[in-house]
Amino acid sequence: MSEPALQLKSINEDDLCFPILKESLQPNSSRSPAEAACLINALSPTNEKSHDRDHIEGFFTAETCGNHLGAYEAATGSDQVARFTARLLNVGLLGGTNIPIWALRDALEEDISFEPARDTIVAAAAEWILHARNALFTRISKEPANPNTLRATAQGPLYEGKAGLPLERWTFWKRRFREMSDDLKEPVKQAAIKAAEIM
Repeated sequence: MSEPALQLKSINEDDLCFPILKESLQPNSSRSPAEAACLINALSPTNEKSHDRDHIEGFFTAETCGNHLGAYEAATGSDQVARFTARLLNVGLLGGTNIPIWALRDALEEDISFEPARDTIVAAAAEWILHARNALFTRISKEPANPNTLRATAQGPLYEGKAGLPLERWTFWKRRFREMSDDLKEPVKQAAIKAAEIM
């Protein structure tokens, strides 16, 4: 007897990513998460052809094995991977908030003066807000303030508030997206502005 198919429905009927994700999540799907990420990457008008399959596969392998550093490097190294994983977090298919907090911390709580790196890092951080804002915001009051969480989500040098995901950090990130947008290139500039607007 075959396993029942997942019954998923897109909130946005124009979302081209949803059918890829829906098919990939079916119990009998032959599509790997890496293949799904590559297909979603190809839909993006800002996709970078240099992202190879090993880079995307590395994210899912690292996430599955609990290697947060490898997962973080992949998630912040590609706005497309950040977009994909943010959507999974937003619909409850990924748990935890450390990776998005790390991406937002590196983009908004550090002084990034090297222009190409800044745009790449801010683009990935903006994707977390644009596609997982609700999941992140609802966890502001629910994040446990235990020592391990506080250590894992330590502040960057520009943020002097509490670690974790308190409202004051969210407000700081919103302000930093606005401040940094003047120095960003398109389309990252518009992504940062939109992220600040919806926070």
